[in-house]
Amino acid sequence: MVTASLSATPAAENAGLAIWGAIEVIAVVGWILLFATLLIYMAVLLTSRRRTQRRRDAAPRIVTRVGTVPPGLDALRRADPGFDEQVLLDAALTATFLMFAATSTGNEAPIRRVVTESFWATPFGVVTRTNRARPATRGRRSREEPA
Repeated sequence: MVTASLSATPAAENAGLAIWGAIEVIAVVGWILLFATLLIYMAVLLTSRRRTQRRRDAAPRIVTRVGTVPPGLDALRRADPGFDEQVLLDAALTATFLMFAATSTGNEAPIRRVVTESFWATPFGVVTRTNRARPATRGRRSREEPA
């Protein structure tokens, strides 16, 4: 009677070691490739930063004068000694937002209180008034409308 031995044969044992060795070689090669890729990436990054810095250093400097006054601002200050530039900028920003609201919704009510009647004769006033005909719920269905 032949009994099977529980230990693997030398050939099977050698095959298992060969497979395990191949897996180890693949893992080591993978790590080597990973580090090589990272080193190449770092080299490219450093050289591109140096190149950008050289371009920035070679570019002409734009000199802005501190204390220069935008055109027309001196005339406003002479006409009104209490003129405040920040108040003008805040009012312009508010008017810009109101104009955006009026043109995007088609409702001119937000800007009625900040524009004069002559505004409606300007090209932008005509466009704003033309957009008024566009429904504010464009692209949306009302709840009463069946699907």
